[in-house]
Amino acid sequence: VATLLPLTSDELELANAAMAALMSGRDLPEEGVVATFTSTLDEVVKIFWRSDSGELVPNGDVTRDEGRRINTHPGHRFEAYAGDKFVKSFFVSAEGSQAFEL
Repeated sequence: VATLLPLTSDELELANAAMAALMSGRDLPEEGVVATFTSTLDEVVKIFWRSDSGELVPNGDVTRDEGRRINTHPGHRFEAYAGDKFVKSFFVSAEGSQAFEL
């Protein structure tokens, strides 16, 4: 009997994306940019992707102790909120990787 270690949030996201791709008969999306979000704030900050239609799509939480990495693409915009309070917006402008600090 084998025992698996718990998955990190990034590994769980990748497993979910892989399963969705497998079930739909598509490949995994190619990585364009890895956006890394970190925070020096005391409160939990929620990260949202702002879609082209203006919808805020949840993309996870960032705390002082735990950052967040998101696979995205140039041109994408993200917004950070602490509760209902707007904290900051971010614009992905490069290929490869970008770091954003709250």
